[in-house]
Amino acid sequence: MSYKAKLVITAACIVSFLGGFCLTPLEHFIKNIDLSGVTDSTFVSSSAIKNLDLNTPEDGYNAWISPKGNLYMGVWEKGNLRYGTLITEKSVYEGELLNLSPHGYGIMYYNNGNIYKGNWKVGNKEGIGLKHNYDGSMFFGHWRAGLFNAPKEINHKVEDFVYGIDLSKYQNSKAISWNNLALFSDAEGEVYAHPHDDHQYMHPVTFAFIKATQGVNTDPHYDNHLANAKKYKVIVGAYHFFTIDDDVNSQINNFIKNSKWEKGDLPPVLDLESEYRDQDAYIKKLRKYGVKKMQDDALRWLKAIETCYNVKPIIYTSEVWKKNFLNNSEFENYEFWLSRYYNVKPASFNPWTFWQRTCDAKPNGYNSVVDVNQFNGTYHSFMLYRSALNHKIR
Repeated sequence: MSYKAKLVITAACIVSFLGGFCLTPLEHFIKNIDLSGVTDSTFVSSSAIKNLDLNTPEDGYNAWISPKGNLYMGVWEKGNLRYGTLITEKSVYEGELLNLSPHGYGIMYYNNGNIYKGNWKVGNKEGIGLKHNYDGSMFFGHWRAGLFNAPKEINHKVEDFVYGIDLSKYQNSKAISWNNLALFSDAEGEVYAHPHDDHQYMHPVTFAFIKATQGVNTDPHYDNHLANAKKYKVIVGAYHFFTIDDDVNSQINNFIKNSKWEKGDLPPVLDLESEYRDQDAYIKKLRKYGVKKMQDDALRWLKAIETCYNVKPIIYTSEVWKKNFLNNSEFENYEFWLSRYYNVKPASFNPWTFWQRTCDAKPNGYNSVVDVNQFNGTYHSFMLYRSALNHKIR
């Protein structure tokens, strides 16, 4: 089989090999790990796994059993596996490796249902990481020699808040240290733009809305942002910046062609706001264009994207823009991602699913500014929200 061929291993084979491995992490394993390409052209059954050579493969994509009985899969280079999958009787690991141990960044799915996503050093948790326990509790921050350095006098639970960022060409994806990305919060869990004595705690970046297109153009950093977010298991969503300068059908086709939106992502987003820094100049142009025509075009985009993906898009805008230019009752059929800064929540009469609470945050792992957003609910409700979306998608 060629380098790009698929390695087929059924859950039954893995259970047979591991001798009764718990099914909970196996479900995560099957959903999150793409096993592609092996040198052997035969179907890899449980008996075939047991007969693999005990010498580490030299080169290419291979599955290998260590003398300790651990299963390794990935691309080997001169007998070394720098990134791959490690399955033991206690866990499933996907990520970077050194000398056949987790080292660098990776995710461990334990057979008791716990999950750790973060940094490793020679098999131990080391650095910034997130532990998500089977009972729903979460711990995020610095780890050392496998142990969590818990902040003193912290009052909040990580699972009570869900934060994310949004990215475009204004953020250089290569300058983001994704494995160290973290937001600063106070003891209650509220995220702020900058760290100081009262904001010394950390919170994970759970999701990222990434700009895919604007008008009939694509964002030059979209592919890099998307690839890095997915590599580090950040939940993503794609957004389109609407412009009155381009034909709406061309904008629809542009997003569908270039967004790479897929099942499991957050809903597509239509960004409706001023296209100029000089907002008064843009409003003058918009009124000349026709506010009603802009609204009709925006609704056409929303309906076309919903038809294409079978999921209702979200509208991004500000409270003021929504009041003045999105007062068509049809917009009330959509969820909103509202911007309102200085950590002041949108007014109670403006329902929101996501809230852009600051535009000048400097998170850990990035030395420039980025927008920070909050989901309107806990981590549990956020996952239920995603699950409900996926059930609707064909």
